[in-house]
Amino acid sequence: MKRLIILLLIVCFYQAKSQNKELQIATKFIENGDLFINPELQIKVFSHFEKNRRVLVQFKKNEACVLLEYFGNKTYKIKFKKWIGYVSSEDVFLNDQLKSTLEKDEKIKEPELKSDVAIIQEPNKVIEAEKIEKEIAKVIDDKNIAENTKKADSINKRALKNDCYYLINEINDYDHVELVRTDNYKVNNNLRIELYRKNNKKYVFFNYQGNLGCASFYSDNRSFVKVTLENNDVITFHHSWYMDCGDFSLKGSLSNSNMEKLQKSPIKSMVLHGTKASKEIENLEYKEFFIDKLKCIN
Repeated sequence: MKRLIILLLIVCFYQAKSQNKELQIATKFIENGDLFINPELQIKVFSHFEKNRRVLVQFKKNEACVLLEYFGNKTYKIKFKKWIGYVSSEDVFLNDQLKSTLEKDEKIKEPELKSDVAIIQEPNKVIEAEKIEKEIAKVIDDKNIAENTKKADSINKRALKNDCYYLINEINDYDHVELVRTDNYKVNNNLRIELYRKNNKKYVFFNYQGNLGCASFYSDNRSFVKVTLENNDVITFHHSWYMDCGDFSLKGSLSNSNMEKLQKSPIKSMVLHGTKASKEIENLEYKEFFIDKLKCIN
């Protein structure tokens, strides 16, 4: 008990003597390193054994921490997780706020170096430092997530616009027929479109997830999809394959003249007509589908 009281008195004396500015700036480590129990360890060279006795904990690059005080000689007091110790300025990220503080504040002094005593913070200061650490860690994580998500979205949009993805892209070894079938692209929550080429014949497949009856090729009740473009051109595709029932799946022929029209303007709306019902779709997520993807079957 007596030794503990003496230790606490020494610590209190140490803190009372210190004239350093309380920074409380959240930051992060820029490389792997050691958190020491005393500031003088940052300006001395020790043997491996002696150094290990004076290291509180090791930290890793990009881990969050809180700058508590500046001790001169490029040394900082740091709150890292449950530990409080000292690191070199080369170990921590110095943001503009911190650089400005160190350059303009003339009250920061070079303190007298003390003995190897681990600094014990008052409970309320430790709690506050922990809050700051958690906040900066969350900000860093949220920022990285937001930036990565934004970057991924941008890459996906460019890929969606510029790249061609295929379900089939081959020449049949038996009869040497060239088959090209694009991926099933989403243009609406319930509607996807594919493009298909067999040698020089080109088709468009409209796949609607809903019950409109069958896709019929019979002339008395022939199914169709009417595509209206934003320039008010209207292109109609009639079902040209066998009867297809279940979820509505219409397969229409693509002429060169229709392809030319479809590449001039985004889609405004579409009407899908089956043997039992019709469906008009105006809320389209990918209006530029034909502009972007018709090149994939040329």
